[in-house]
Amino acid sequence: DAQEVESLALFLRRERARILEAVEPFTREHLWPLGAAEGFDLRAALPDTPLDAESPFLLCSGRPGVPHLSGRTRFGDDAEEEWFVVWLLLLITKKFPGVTASVVDPDGQFLLIEAADVIPPSLDPGKALHAVFLRDGAVHIVGGMRRR
Repeated sequence: DAQEVESLALFLRRERARILEAVEPFTREHLWPLGAAEGFDLRAALPDTPLDAESPFLLCSGRPGVPHLSGRTRFGDDAEEEWFVVWLLLLITKKFPGVTASVVDPDGQFLLIEAADVIPPSLDPGKALHAVFLRDGAVHIVGGMRRR
């Protein structure tokens, strides 16, 4: 119902504020590459949030309609920036118990690609949507070993 959605939206806005406050010391003076004016930001995505490919924010591709915080940062081919965002997400998942994050780039789940040498042979990266996630400040691979 509408009251439940509004309550959930308020909760997500509060969590967003808490998370952004926690990472602000690291992002405040960070120089994002040209064209990444939005830097690191999050937005509440509710079940009725429209999916707009041109928007800087998208719903999770595998779980549309699931309320969550979502963000998109543009930085081209700068791998260091991608790893900085992963570091921020690891920090967030460590500081906020119960928070889980996933990272996707134009090539897919780049953490799964990076972990290709250590994933079990039974895990097919082409069919492993959402197989890698960040939680409790660590990288987790579904069907694999937990790595720190």
